[in-house]
Amino acid sequence: MFSPDQWAASTGVAFYNGVATQSLRFDSGSTTYLNKTFSSAGNQQSWTWSGWVKRSKIGTAYNQHLFGVQLDGSNIGSITFRSNDTLKVNNKTGNTNGDECTTNAVFRDVSAWYHIVVSFDGSQSTQANRTKIYVNGVLQDKVTNLALSAGNGYLNTNAKEHSIGARRENSTDELFDGYIAEMNFVDGQTLNATSFAETKNGVWIPIKYSGSYGTNGFRLQFNQTGTGTASSSTIGADTSGNANHFSSSGIVASDCDMPDSPENNFCTLNTLDKVLTSSALSEGNLSVSAGANAWNNVINSTFSITSGKWYWEVRQSGTGGFGKVGVRQDNSLTSSNTYTAGATEVYLFNGNKQQGSTSTDTSYYGSSMNADGNIFGIAIDMDAGKIWVALNNTYGNSGNPANGTNAMFDNLSDPQSPSFSSYNMSSTFNFGQDSSFAGNETAQGNTDANGRGDFYYSPPSGYLALCTANLPEPTISPNADTQADDYFNTILYTGDGSNTRSITGVGFQPDWVWLKRRSSAQNHRVFDSSRGSTEGLYTNLTDAEGSSQDDNGVLSSFDSDGFSTVNGTLGVNAVNQNNETYVAWNWKANGGTTSSNTDGSITSTVQANTDAGFSIVTYTGTGSAVTVGHSLGTVPSMFIVKRRNDTSGWATYHKNLTSASYYIQVNSNVAEGVGNNIWNQTDPTSSVFTVGTDLSVSGGTYVAYCFAEIEGYSKFGSYTGNGSADGTFVYTGFRPAFVMLKRSDGTSSWSIRDNTRNDENPADLELRADSSVAEYTESGGGVDLLSNGFKCRTTTGGNNASGGTYIYMAFAETPTKYSLGR
Repeated sequence: MFSPDQWAASTGVAFYNGVATQSLRFDSGSTTYLNKTFSSAGNQQSWTWSGWVKRSKIGTAYNQHLFGVQLDGSNIGSITFRSNDTLKVNNKTGNTNGDECTTNAVFRDVSAWYHIVVSFDGSQSTQANRTKIYVNGVLQDKVTNLALSAGNGYLNTNAKEHSIGARRENSTDELFDGYIAEMNFVDGQTLNATSFAETKNGVWIPIKYSGSYGTNGFRLQFNQTGTGTASSSTIGADTSGNANHFSSSGIVASDCDMPDSPENNFCTLNTLDKVLTSSALSEGNLSVSAGANAWNNVINSTFSITSGKWYWEVRQSGTGGFGKVGVRQDNSLTSSNTYTAGATEVYLFNGNKQQGSTSTDTSYYGSSMNADGNIFGIAIDMDAGKIWVALNNTYGNSGNPANGTNAMFDNLSDPQSPSFSSYNMSSTFNFGQDSSFAGNETAQGNTDANGRGDFYYSPPSGYLALCTANLPEPTISPNADTQADDYFNTILYTGDGSNTRSITGVGFQPDWVWLKRRSSAQNHRVFDSSRGSTEGLYTNLTDAEGSSQDDNGVLSSFDSDGFSTVNGTLGVNAVNQNNETYVAWNWKANGGTTSSNTDGSITSTVQANTDAGFSIVTYTGTGSAVTVGHSLGTVPSMFIVKRRNDTSGWATYHKNLTSASYYIQVNSNVAEGVGNNIWNQTDPTSSVFTVGTDLSVSGGTYVAYCFAEIEGYSKFGSYTGNGSADGTFVYTGFRPAFVMLKRSDGTSSWSIRDNTRNDENPADLELRADSSVAEYTESGGGVDLLSNGFKCRTTTGGNNASGGTYIYMAFAETPTKYSLGR
């Protein structure tokens, strides 16, 4: 989703505070941890821990220890990720005093950073008030696991080993996998998350803690490369002024001072987007090994590329096997058990260049490709559709990425993700964070054109490292004039039954409001400023606007920060019924200002927001097929058309339906169908969409809601389900605020999720656009909304039937350039 157009270095630096710019890598296979025994007890009744964490392994059979101390099962003070990916704080003395609690939320995002703050106040008489857990500044709901009395916990005790990255009781276990940055421990104070981070344009970013640390307090910046015994020059150096340095074990220099950080997140391999039947990941998801009989092993990375010039390296280990070096189309892996090669792959295999499952029979390097220690450099120019592969800094076929000549392939088009596939081989990736390849080579320290990255070989001129600091500034961005919630926002409210009601909190004057009662069954209501606030429609019915809507309550106006409701002609206000809960999804077009559009064969009336890729179009049918201007200035990916003055379905065009001969209906759960007179078998253009006679009845009045894809803000695509709880991962290039999806090749409802009703993962609260049913919790967990897309977490046919084809529309909370883990 990214291009590397130069954005001023000051732009990226100015957004952050320069506080958390490096990290320490923990690898469970190397038994890595830090440890220290305090000579005196600190305050066991009041303390605060803060750390920035990027996970590598999730769903493990064991807990993963972040920080703490343990004597036995009754005396323990620890912060851990549990095997089910919840976060647990266990701080008790003798199973009598303290607290033991676990979050309701799960944390399964491996593509970005989390900020975790735990504060403890053992003096609180109510146990639920003793431990507070903040993730990305948000206080977490939690479950109390054990009834305990007020008093001291065990953490911060003296003469007992405190450890980071592993539990150290009678043996070393509960090993953490991933990265940790900017860790602070404050002894004697119960603080909240704002002592360590702040909100900037909707993004939670690190700040330097400026208070006192207390006796056993410390600050670990992880900016040293020395290892072993604690000192001011080793990786466990305390920079708080207390000299509470930690010793390290299993950690080597290549794990230290990593540039992957909360202020510059690097690409890694993506454990959520894989088909690995016999493989293991290690070294912070940069190394992957495939065993024998494991040919069907594929894993994509956490970034997807649509434009720009990028460079990364792969070091091969072992002999007697085969490896692939290249890219694979994103959203193309659908099964946790099987893998089928297809035209979505472009790679170098066994010395020959290949695309899809067909070899070109063209030697690129020959058998020398499979030697142990080979380093491949991959350069990709998505603007030109070209890819090159170098073996030990020599490009095949005398290729030259810098001047664009003799590429391995020059026909790339779809979004591509750096990928691994192998048989009985291992590979270590370097996206610019470690040119030593986890200590297997001597680091060379070559940077890209922006001065970023750490590469073994110099990247070709103009090619950049895959890290968020190199990503371009999206038009809609936390560091731009407008953010995502300036154009789309979800609000919740509870009805009060009053005749008129002002609903606020949208943040802008909406032009399209989609309302649904959550607490009980009721039809979906849609209002827009082109037709007028009082003219509602039902998405789950075919009714015309007017009569029944007027009877049951409508909107009276679109306001600067929301909208107002009013009772219907029967004295009913179905959009503000007393004690009922509601959700409102709100989009901004052009403030209700419309204009005539003559781009089509008929004149349409349009209000368009080209920045956000959204327009509302009204037109009158002629009895013949017509073209209709939409004013987006680019080809719409999806549009929904509804006849206003008579009953009709909500005909929907989506770019990923079978063809322009097909349509699907928002008001129905049926699969896509052929409708030759719907779009007149014609795809839309950058200026018009075409409707056939079924959507151009003479005298029929119509409304169309049109959407174009905006990088980092909106995405309209498709994916294939796998029928597994480890479901299909869908890359969007942003952390979603809203996702609506529908199985297009079979019967299922339109499923709607948002980040406001679902404020934590899993996002299992669902509403159905084609049904009046109340909000319900989907069994199996629904989906996870993540920093760069969403992941299906259920086996149900609603979003992840094996082999099922799904279409979706999604809008952003934050682009991946700035998003944190969820």
